[in-house]
Amino acid sequence: MADLPVQSAWALSRAQVSAILDRDIYHPTETGSGSLPIEVRFMQFGEIGEAGNYELISMAKTKARIGQWCRDAFALLDPQSRDLGSHLVWLDAMFSTLVTCSFHIHRRKLAKDDIVGKACALLARLPSHPPELPFQYESKNGQSDLNSPWPVEYFCPLSTVAGQTEGPRDRYTWTKLRVFSRPSTNVVRIALFLVMEPSAAFSLTSDYSDTIVSLLNTVTDLCRSAITKADAQSWFILQAFLWAAWQQTVMLQMWYDATRQLNVGYSFERHNHLISREIPSVMPGREIVEWSRPTYMCKWAFELLRSDLSSVTWDFRRLFEIYELHFGDHAPRCNPAAGCVCLEETDDQYIRYRPVTAETMAVSHVWSHGQGGRPETGFNRCLHRRYTALARSFGCTSYWMDTPCIPTDDELRDEAIAQINSNFVNSKVTLLVDRDLMEIDIHPLTLQAEEAILAALVVCDWNVSAWTLLEGMRGRLKLHILCKDNRVIALVDVLSDVLAKSSLGLVSPCLAIQHYTPTDKQRYQFLDQEPVTIEQATCLLNHRHATKDRDVTMIWSLVCGSNKVVKTAVDFWRSTVGQPLATGFLVSSAPRIKARGLSWAPSRPNLLPPTASTPDGKQYPAFDGENSVAGRIVSEGFRAEWLICPIRRSRALPVWFSLYTYADANSHFDAYYKIYNGGANSKMDLRSLLKLRSVIAPLLKQYRWVGLLQPALRHRLGTGAASPPQPFLYQGEAKGPLLVVVASNEGDEWEWQFIHEWDLTFQLPEFSLEELLNDITTNATLIKASVLASVIKWYSD
Repeated sequence: MADLPVQSAWALSRAQVSAILDRDIYHPTETGSGSLPIEVRFMQFGEIGEAGNYELISMAKTKARIGQWCRDAFALLDPQSRDLGSHLVWLDAMFSTLVTCSFHIHRRKLAKDDIVGKACALLARLPSHPPELPFQYESKNGQSDLNSPWPVEYFCPLSTVAGQTEGPRDRYTWTKLRVFSRPSTNVVRIALFLVMEPSAAFSLTSDYSDTIVSLLNTVTDLCRSAITKADAQSWFILQAFLWAAWQQTVMLQMWYDATRQLNVGYSFERHNHLISREIPSVMPGREIVEWSRPTYMCKWAFELLRSDLSSVTWDFRRLFEIYELHFGDHAPRCNPAAGCVCLEETDDQYIRYRPVTAETMAVSHVWSHGQGGRPETGFNRCLHRRYTALARSFGCTSYWMDTPCIPTDDELRDEAIAQINSNFVNSKVTLLVDRDLMEIDIHPLTLQAEEAILAALVVCDWNVSAWTLLEGMRGRLKLHILCKDNRVIALVDVLSDVLAKSSLGLVSPCLAIQHYTPTDKQRYQFLDQEPVTIEQATCLLNHRHATKDRDVTMIWSLVCGSNKVVKTAVDFWRSTVGQPLATGFLVSSAPRIKARGLSWAPSRPNLLPPTASTPDGKQYPAFDGENSVAGRIVSEGFRAEWLICPIRRSRALPVWFSLYTYADANSHFDAYYKIYNGGANSKMDLRSLLKLRSVIAPLLKQYRWVGLLQPALRHRLGTGAASPPQPFLYQGEAKGPLLVVVASNEGDEWEWQFIHEWDLTFQLPEFSLEELLNDITTNATLIKASVLASVIKWYSD
């Protein structure tokens, strides 16, 4: 029997996967003495030396090593090479040196053939090629050379129809690039290890995928600066190879993490570590992804998914395909036609109440889908009949639903809302009800139906609602979905089947709803009080909304685990005194509280959807700030280390301003630990100074001091800042660093003003690492950086 390819689009067979495994098997000595080598070791460009005796090198040397690797790889793609047709072989051989494997097959329960079979099955679920990247080289006349001839060796032979000749191979076709004809050896190695090792570390490949990002970013810069078309094409092929390797590595790791988490139970403590990864500078254009979005898919709901850190690959192709298949004939959901609800007379029949118990079915639904009402005004009888029948099918003696169970009276409503966490935790089952999900037929149950459930769930109205987020989180141990004809399926069963059988392109949507997956049963009794950090709660809510905007703060506190009804943002933050908070989390477009000591604090967790009146339409949602230095909320404000550039308006001439630095960083030793972008104040050109003035000029009319802040990157093995200090980059979409602009009159208490995205075509000033108190107080001694940069005369508008 012929050795079939792992995937129909790949030139990779089971025998080749087996050969890769054979080369990387560790063979112990006959005596069995000596320690076992590490099974998978990833090369770091910032380290030199042998295993066990590594030496860290400077950032400049690390960057130089990365650049040299890229140029060496580029040489393998020289169109003048006589062996250009083997470029993938040589690229793969060079790339494979970044990973060293010594698989301990002798310690595994699985036989070698089983390992190979499982790895092949896993690899076959990867997309045959990654999302397309733009070729950005332009000729001297400013026109793209995408359609001009390319070396034919860069492409696989084009498929032909019987009786027709093969088309020209020198025309660019993304899907036919030879570098996509098979996954790299490293991708195969990772797949082999993940299927043979059931207890590998979560995010095992994170550092390695970050290394690929560093290579990819360097290649992207070199591609953009290429002088000739031939060079640009060669750099682009290398870029495509690394892009595919990164996509496939991340997908495999996310599949493993999601699958293992489903088995061991979800934990918010582990949430950030699963999805915190560096993102390449080259990504498909936002407009390209938006153009591919199905018409019926709500734009704001998709934004919730797209901005989730689990969607790091931006590969929504399979999700869109499934969604379009099931909802393609629906009119755009954000422009529904007017409708009405038929209410039946209830006569003298009344709803009877009893306390929530372990025999209660909790219903989580969307009000706008026609299931609203109040106890005092009545409840639709047909809905009561539906949920009565469903509750009995689960063996329940009662059901809880906000419509009949939460009264309108403010005092009684607050009392009922305070019990929501315990209601969903203590109930026997939670039923998820959404009209889109109710259209999916699960009889008979197929993988296609389960994929449709996943595709609909991540962008449905239920998932965008803030209240249902809370309900789904608290009821996640036994969350079931209502489908067509009142048939029900457990969410965990859907995710288990999708993760086990579907395309790995659907792993990201699975992780985007991981907060609805079951937790460890031993911890479940404490679920209503499970710690959810402020950062996590805010990230979950930043694209979700409540029908009544007044409820947003209440939901915020309940998601954090509070059983008290907190109605104002001031009360919310006052209740958090003593808690840590990541500085990177605060860098967002969220409005701030106008109160002394809280000007740094967001007044709400979510951003309002953009409208026609939105000034520029660009918003920066909050992210968790994982890996940024954490501060602490204190009664006076927020105390933390920041990178700061202080700017002072002249006392004599208000139209002048001066850039400052810190006096305690005069020595080279101090500067190493304190200064970022050292010496930049004296090197800023006039164009950059004018740009800086345009940003701060309105504040200089009112305040004597203005400060530019950046969160500092946290040390990998500690809680303090990395050395030398580096800014923690915003985790969302931004082409340049996001600066926090603060202002003060006396230089001791600072007020949060706004966020500004700095244009990288302008120079940034120097920043110093300093502990500040927000409403910020600093005890540092300031001195002028230099006469040239510290005293600049500006004339007011």
